[in-house]
Amino acid sequence: NVLSPITTGLITMLLASYGSKTVAAYAVGSRIEPIALLVIISLSTVLTPFIGQNLGAGKHKRVLEALKVTLIFSLIWQGGISLILIVLSSPLAHIFSADLDVTGSIQNFIWIIPSSYGFLGISILVCSAFNAAHKPMLATGIQLLRLFGLYIPLAYSGSHLFGVSGIFIGISLGNFISGIVAFFLMRKHFAHE
Repeated sequence: NVLSPITTGLITMLLASYGSKTVAAYAVGSRIEPIALLVIISLSTVLTPFIGQNLGAGKHKRVLEALKVTLIFSLIWQGGISLILIVLSSPLAHIFSADLDVTGSIQNFIWIIPSSYGFLGISILVCSAFNAAHKPMLATGIQLLRLFGLYIPLAYSGSHLFGVSGIFIGISLGNFISGIVAFFLMRKHFAHE
């Protein structure tokens, strides 16, 4: 829980070099993100005791089935949310600001980052599964990889290559890659349960 605010602070510092309007747009995008991920966060809260109870009861097949269903759901649900956000990007941006620079940056955020929310959802769900399986270090490792191994370095590299859009692309790539890594770690661990 401490890692996310640190990462947000570092990204904000990176965006600050592009001006206060870009920082304002990122702040709006950061407010949209938890709402867009609300269902997945709720699902992860329910998944933890479900997996813990079933592992304790020796029902490993149910755990694997639950993980399969929730991960597929994450991709489909978040894909739908991403499309809705893209379609509504202009009206959403104008709710928060009348400044064209700010609304343009908000739309840029919405067009790029939410496309990775399905994979971010996988990362969130797999971390919950590892916590339920008494493997919190694996969950922490996934978060460290996502935020400090991928998110920050890719955003920094992206800023040098493509400016503000590159920062958003880097964040999105960090979510994609960490979701894929989380998926393979989950398969490796839970296949042997």
